Amino acid sequence: MTIVVTVKVTDGMVIASDSATTFMDHNGIPVKVYNNANKVFNLVKGLPIGSMTFGSGAVGTASIATLSKDLRIHFSNTESPYYFDHASFTIEEVAQKARQFFLDRMAESYPNGVENYYMGYRICGYGTQDAIAQGWEFAVRGDGSTEPSRFYEHEQYGPR
Repeated sequence: MTIVVTVKVTDGMVIASDSATTFMDHNGIPVKVYNNANKVFNLVKGLPIGSMTFGSGAVGTASIATLSKDLRIHFSNTESPYYFDHASFTIEEVAQKARQFFLDRMAESYPNGVENYYMGYRICGYGTQDAIAQGWEFAVRGDGSTEPSRFYEHEQYGPR
């Protein structure tokens, strides 16, 4: 089980997570636990966008940490379908592109879907027009995903 915490304050958002990751077999039975997993990431160097993951620790053979670093490269590559304009973006846009990236990795790794899979992903930070930090979250399941949704309304503060 993963613990992720966000705390929104007037100056930004604090994000934190434990460091244990459990890998499960196709029946949902734990087969390996790593106690030093990276679950908190800066998605674009130099931009105020952080993310964290919970649930499954991998898609296929790639860890979510490795895939998040790959996503960081795509976000800055103008030839990538996941690219966004670093001078004009919203956190919702970043969350939509991240969701699509993970859905595409799932389709490559599990063309027929996979049972007992769940991975949550939170993206927090400031879009170019934001005065207050935003938090968006989506989930990827073995048979699809949820749409990104805000987990803080504009004037809400405190832990989530």
